[in-house]
Amino acid sequence: MRFTLFFLSLCRSYDDYVGRRNSWGSSVTGLTLAEVLRASHIKPWAECETDEERLDVFNGLLLAPHLDALFDKGLITFSDDGRMIYSRQLEYEHRQRLGLDDRLLRNVPLSDRHLKYLAWHRSKVFRGDVQTE
Repeated sequence: MRFTLFFLSLCRSYDDYVGRRNSWGSSVTGLTLAEVLRASHIKPWAECETDEERLDVFNGLLLAPHLDALFDKGLITFSDDGRMIYSRQLEYEHRQRLGLDDRLLRNVPLSDRHLKYLAWHRSKVFRGDVQTE
């Protein structure tokens, strides 16, 4: 139940943040198929120190399932300006097969309130160096 409330809050918060009522979708891909979108915690539920952190909509991103899995495993993260960062462990071939074409992906719209959680994710979950091409 709490996760469902977090998902619904995240959807509303994302929608409000980008200012496009009824047009929310995955932060990165723009996918709007709500049945498959994931309300992904930036700082995992188990690592949160309080219920306030667990339910904070700024501790979440609305992601397509494959991006949620990559994010949870530390194979991708996001910079403070919303740009996707790839772990060197996520090989270019795998990125291509997953459809991670930087020309088609958009920067995640972020609030300053997301940044402390993203910094935590980069230092505790993200797997190592940034891969540049």
